[in-house]
Amino acid sequence: MTTISANKTLGVVLAAASYSNPIVVNAGVTITDATYAIYASSGFWTISNSGSVFSSGVHGAGGIQLAAGGVVINQTAGVIGSLSAPNADAIYVLGGAGTVTNAGTLDGNVWLQSGGTVT
Repeated sequence: MTTISANKTLGVVLAAASYSNPIVVNAGVTITDATYAIYASSGFWTISNSGSVFSSGVHGAGGIQLAAGGVVINQTAGVIGSLSAPNADAIYVLGGAGTVTNAGTLDGNVWLQSGGTVT
C-alpha cells in the first residue's frame, strides 16, 4: 500500500517500481498536473481518494486515468475532476473493466471504455 500524504503539483504516475497497490490519497492532500493528476499506463490499480485530484491544464484531461482497468473509490471528502475543462472526464478507465464507487464529488464524467460499474 502507498499512502500519499503530501501535495503534488506534478501529478502521480503509477508504476510498480515506485508505488505499491492500493494507493490511498489522504484527506487534505491536493494532486494536480497539466494532464491527468493520477495516471497509470499499465497494471490494474486501486485508488482510494479522500483528497482533491485535478487536471490543471490540457483541455480534455481529467483527474484520473487508468489505462489497464482499475478501481477508484472516492470517499466523502474526495473531489476528482478538471480545473480547466469542466466537460472533461473526472475518471477515465480503459484497457480493462473499471469500478468507481463515489461518495464524494466528481467534477466531470466517468468513462469506462471496457465496461464496469459506477455506484
